Amino acid sequence: MAIKKSIYIKVTKALSKEDRQWLALQIHGDEDLRNAINGVGGLSVFSDKARIQGLITKNLEPLLNAKIQVFKDNIKLYEVTTNQHGYFKQNIIPGTCNIKIIGKEQEHEMSIKIIKGLTSTINYDFRNEETST
Repeated sequence: MAIKKSIYIKVTKALSKEDRQWLALQIHGDEDLRNAINGVGGLSVFSDKARIQGLITKNLEPLLNAKIQVFKDNIKLYEVTTNQHGYFKQNIIPGTCNIKIIGKEQEHEMSIKIIKGLTSTINYDFRNEETST
């Protein structure tokens, strides 16, 4: 693995000025890449926040614009919407939360313990009545 990393660095250094500028724009425009470059790589265990992320699908196909709502003590704290790939990500306050996933015609609720400084993955697939068993 160390050899691959060394090759990536050499290739990056060999890029033209224009290609390096383009690469910098890509890194600065992507929070995860920017964090990785800066050594963050996600949340720190010293962070006051936690993160939820995941994939919402219907019959294993990505579900665009599904809503993920986070509640504590029956108060909605956060709402995030899935992208075209069914993916979502949200930094949140740690603790036990109720999560409501709202699809086009279906809803699903769950309770989850969110741990400070960590990422919790929530993947959920809505299935049609005919396909559920």
